[in-house]
Amino acid sequence: MCSSDLHFQRLSSGRYRFTEDGDFHLVDLTAADAVRRPDSLSGGETFLASLGLALGLAEMVGRTGGRLDAFFLDEGFGTLDPEHLDLAMEGIEALVADHPNRLVIVVSHVPEMRHRVEDLIELDRNPVTGDSIVLSGAGG
Repeated sequence: MCSSDLHFQRLSSGRYRFTEDGDFHLVDLTAADAVRRPDSLSGGETFLASLGLALGLAEMVGRTGGRLDAFFLDEGFGTLDPEHLDLAMEGIEALVADHPNRLVIVVSHVPEMRHRVEDLIELDRNPVTGDSIVLSGAGG
């Protein structure tokens, strides 16, 4: 089993893994190992699958002597229930645990994440111009 499978299985609480055919189909381990198409997943499940792939990619690049110094994760967190949000945050924390110089940027509107993000920049929109303004963080 590849590392993406292990991450996805852990992030989905043991429900899913990827098939070995390279087509990114999924095995539903709670439904007699039924094979499912990726477009049959909910938004939250799709997010967890993507995160599992990202974690696996980071490991694979590291094993071959390469470096993957930055990740940009834009949303998807709002589709997660509290348990899976916690699992996703653990996965993100794993991205930086052994690589303190790795940059992981998370864009989200989910308030529960504020407790888990070390360096937080809060933005809002100027009601007149529509421009983004920094409310706090990064010298704001």
